[in-house]
Order: sequence, then structure tokens, then C-alpha cells
Amino acid sequence: MASPFLSSPTPHHRAGHTHSGSKQRPTFEVADILRAHLPDSLHEHSHPLHVHKVLSAIQNCRTAALGGHIDYCTDCGTLYNSYNSCRDRHCPKCQGLEKARWIEARKDELLPVPYFHTVFTLPHAINDWNYGDTLPFTLFCSGLMLSVCLGFHASSFPASPTM
Repeated sequence: MASPFLSSPTPHHRAGHTHSGSKQRPTFEVADILRAHLPDSLHEHSHPLHVHKVLSAIQNCRTAALGGHIDYCTDCGTLYNSYNSCRDRHCPKCQGLEKARWIEARKDELLPVPYFHTVFTLPHAINDWNYGDTLPFTLFCSGLMLSVCLGFHASSFPASPTM
């Protein structure tokens, strides 16, 4: 189906203006939170320049601050502003479509088995390990893997093992 727009539409819902396939804008976005809290954070905390640039880009993404153009809907004749994106690799608005494409491309690579993503918080003492010497780290990870596997399959083991 051809798009009813003469120029590229933004992926956000326009209040009072819908087209088939348009997405509903979320109630809150990261940029909304940054606009509400970034000024206070900048006064209270010191941010490196590169962090400040990323936060500013996300905050200004798809706003008049970055400029824009006027779109025209050929179905209903509505004119509305479409603001430019920041194109920052950290921006959830700009990278949302790219992320969805990446996830879709990875689906063909998945094996037909359940997957688990587990995050472990390591004790501070482990920071002193020499990661060039892989044996301690390998033993630690092997122990974690065994603990997780036994934990997931605990129901298949007797409550009190007999030896």
C-alpha cells in the first residue's frame, strides 16, 4: 500500500490524526524524563562532555530544536510538522526501528530451545583477579553455570540425596 504522505512521516501518532498502521505514542518517553530532570541533574552532578552531548541529543530529538519540515497528508489534506531526529546511536527513538530489524534478523538464527538471560553481581574481591589468567575465571563461571543448571532442574533431583 502506498503511503498517503508526500514526504516521510514520523512514526508517532498525531493527536486527532490517524492513518492505518500509525503507532500510538507512548505516555512517557526518555526525552520527557530528561526534559523534566536533566537541568537539576546538571546542577547537582558533573557529567563528561560526551555524556552531556548524548543526553542533549535525546532530549531534543524530534523537536523544533533540531529543525524539521512540513508533511502533507494526501488523504485528508492535513499539514503538520515533522521534526528532525538526532540520529544518535543511544537514542531510543532513532534506534527503535533499527533494533526491531536487528531482533527480527536474529530470530532465524535461534535454536528451537528455551533461552535464559541471567545477570550475576560479582563480589568486589573478584575485581583483583588477573583476567589474563583464565583458570580462576573459568572455574568461577563453570560453578555459576552448574548452580544455575541444578537450580533450574532441582525438581528432577531427590530432596535428600543418598550416598
